[in-house]
Amino acid sequence: MKFRDVQGIWHTKPNHKQIIKRTSAYGIIIKENKAFLIKPTWNNLGELPGGGVDPEESTEQALKREFLEETSHKITNHNPNPIIKVKNNFYANDLNEYFDSEMQFFIVNQIEKSNHSIDSKEIKTVGWTDLNLITPRNMHIDHYAALKKAYQILKEL
Repeated sequence: MKFRDVQGIWHTKPNHKQIIKRTSAYGIIIKENKAFLIKPTWNNLGELPGGGVDPEESTEQALKREFLEETSHKITNHNPNPIIKVKNNFYANDLNEYFDSEMQFFIVNQIEKSNHSIDSKEIKTVGWTDLNLITPRNMHIDHYAALKKAYQILKEL
């Protein structure tokens, strides 16, 4: 069975390793033809803010927590229903773990700056990126597909 890592490299799971179920939540906010993106320290690709759902929290709680941790912005208004769910097999190099992953992507309508500090060991940059500059080559492929879908939805409103 093949699993893709954050760099996009495929790995074969050894028979002795377990597959861990993982759900994650990501926020998409688009304003004035720009998307709010992060660049993690482990690769040079743009990503949507978000991450894993902890066992004791809901997907919505994880979305808000991860968005705050990665951007220092609070989500003050969002659509509670994901616009897309992406399932894939994911390999975490840093943990040497294999995941049956479901990423859920949510449209965020409004954010507010907070005093929360960003972990510089995890996040390299945070900010607005012109949609015309975003391509599948400079953004995480699954996040790019979700951003494209969100843009189409918002354009129709």
